[in-house]
Amino acid sequence: MKSKIIAVIPARHGSKRLPGKNTMLMCGEPLITHTLRLAIQCEFFDNIIITSDDLKIFRIYTNEFENDPRVSFVFRPEDLACDETLMWEVVEHACSEFDQDTIVVLLQPTSPLREIKDITNALSLFNICKKFGVVGVSWEYPDHEMRINGAIYINYLGTIVNSRSFIYPGTLVYVMPKNKSIDIDTIDDFVQAEMEMYKDE
Repeated sequence: MKSKIIAVIPARHGSKRLPGKNTMLMCGEPLITHTLRLAIQCEFFDNIIITSDDLKIFRIYTNEFENDPRVSFVFRPEDLACDETLMWEVVEHACSEFDQDTIVVLLQPTSPLREIKDITNALSLFNICKKFGVVGVSWEYPDHEMRINGAIYINYLGTIVNSRSFIYPGTLVYVMPKNKSIDIDTIDDFVQAEMEMYKDE
């Protein structure tokens, strides 16, 4: 039986360095909307789950995406929306109704420059060796070091929960260009990502 493939988009309200970043307008739309629209364009996703404690994000969902049968919203409890919360806990809660062999593709809204081809290619890499997960990375120059870029994480739901992590020895890497790997954590990151997005228009 073919495993379901679901996208999980985590977007909590709290952010110390850049408050409210998931709903800040980037190129005229809330930041999270860019990731949601991209996920919807990926026809291979059986379900797309937004997990959040933010009422602004819930309103974005109800106003624009509620009528899409693949998109759903899961309210995240307070104890899973704090700085100490681990992402595997968020995924376990959001995906509680899915089988352990469900393939989870984690897409953080703070990486808005990934493209459909990145998700498709990362999934193809995962399908080559399903024993291990896949994580998006970029090369850092001049140090020539790989850095996890936060754009894509893929693994089976059961493996994520049992390992209590998306990353462990043997995890495969999907290399993305540095200009597509901006992970928004500060206002400078936000401005840089928006400039890159304008370049693509």
